[in-house]
Amino acid sequence: MNPHLDAVRRLLLSARGEALETKRRRLATAERILARAESSRSCHPAALPVGTLVGGWVGGGGPAHPSGFRLQASAVSHARPRVQRKATRQPALADVSGLDDVKRALADRFLLPLSRPELAGRYRVRPGGGVLLHGPPGTGKTLVARGAAGEAGVPFFEARIPEILDKYVGETEKRLASLFGRARESAPSILFLDELDWLAADREEESGAVIRRLVPLLLGELETAAGSGVLVLAATNLPWRVDPALLRPGRFDVVLMVGLPDLAARRGILAARFEDRPLSAEVDLGVAAGLLAGATGAEVAEVAERAALQAFREAVETGREEEIGPAHLAAAAAGIVRSVSPETLARHERFSRERA
Repeated sequence: MNPHLDAVRRLLLSARGEALETKRRRLATAERILARAESSRSCHPAALPVGTLVGGWVGGGGPAHPSGFRLQASAVSHARPRVQRKATRQPALADVSGLDDVKRALADRFLLPLSRPELAGRYRVRPGGGVLLHGPPGTGKTLVARGAAGEAGVPFFEARIPEILDKYVGETEKRLASLFGRARESAPSILFLDELDWLAADREEESGAVIRRLVPLLLGELETAAGSGVLVLAATNLPWRVDPALLRPGRFDVVLMVGLPDLAARRGILAARFEDRPLSAEVDLGVAAGLLAGATGAEVAEVAERAALQAFREAVETGREEEIGPAHLAAAAAGIVRSVSPETLARHERFSRERA
């Protein structure tokens, strides 16, 4: 007999003015709580006061025991065993297919000075500064930023527009300054500003007071970034809308285009997506990648997901494992609509040449 449960049973049976069925329900509740406590490393049954187990059951809202004891919700939560989730691996630049020029520039600017601090010191090369990534949507700008942080093993701070912009005067500036401050305190670190064209629109074209105040703040923060060990990575789909003052030396003085993946990069994306999946030996990933010319990295990844889903549906219908075959890939590739027009791509290429 569990001594704690025995004590609860005696208290319940001694209670007056309650139906026997009510007492039985409360006893069943106490048994469940004690069972959870016994299986939990964080809460031993002895840590639960007997009176805590006697009161109204969870969600029941019944009357308390005459002694004044009542079941506390905290008792149930503390009695649950702690679940330790498996840590997910941070992405690295090696996980980014293609974009060799972009990865090399990030290595020169941040990764190499971190890995060779003494040699970097002799040349007075310090990690940090500002790098602007631009390109059409879905080309992997955010993945590159996260991959750089994962590669370096440094803290990663991300400024999301909904979390930064605020309707109250001064709040937006405070939030952005606080984020830069946290990044400096954790240096070396990477601070990622997504959708920079929203945070730092050209002041000659932008009439909003908040945005006009943010540009001077960003200018000041960027001037100190290089000396503080913070790499400020920014991304935008519309670089021509960014205030030109941010693109001068000492601010975002490195401008990199993240364009569409070439054939080798598309094949690499497909290979990564099909890893540990039942892929037929008849599938030639090079041929499949050739069908996806003009697609973004996100669209190439979507083709792999659609092909796998179709094979899964067939496996459910047939009751046996179906391999992902050439027909699945061909059908998935045919259903993808390219989102980047030649005009958009040409405009990004022209901007990149002008800033080279």
